[in-house]
Amino acid sequence: MFKKIFALALILILVALCTRRPFDVKTSERLPNTCDKAQFAETVATLDDLRINQSLAISRIEATSVEEPYEYVQRWQREREELKAIAARAAAHREPRCLAHAKELFARYLEETEKAVEMRAPDSDFTDYRRARESAERIHAQYSAELKLQEPNQQ
Repeated sequence: MFKKIFALALILILVALCTRRPFDVKTSERLPNTCDKAQFAETVATLDDLRINQSLAISRIEATSVEEPYEYVQRWQREREELKAIAARAAAHREPRCLAHAKELFARYLEETEKAVEMRAPDSDFTDYRRARESAERIHAQYSAELKLQEPNQQ
């Protein structure tokens, strides 16, 4: 008798668990996607500083003459390492939740820029480099648009 009651109770518990209603409000709707103004500004300033450093590295590569192959290769390799360090600093920076997508776009922008610099090798075609840089700049434009979208989410 006790086994039948226990089995019936177990079945009722399983049915109750299986027919449970989901939450009325999704978790993402309960938690607003807002940022503190100071965190927002600090993250944007940090990423802008990294972009300036990245632009300087690229300009140093472009300023070096290909006519001096040894010097060009040395500069090119040094600046590639600098770009990797910039990408690592960007990845290590902790962003507020409302800027998570913007940071992903920024990381992708840095990655595409690194690929473009790889195409700037002395033995490759510079038109491929220009196309890759234009592609990276389009990703940066998406990043800038995402920042504008998230500006109202500051508290």
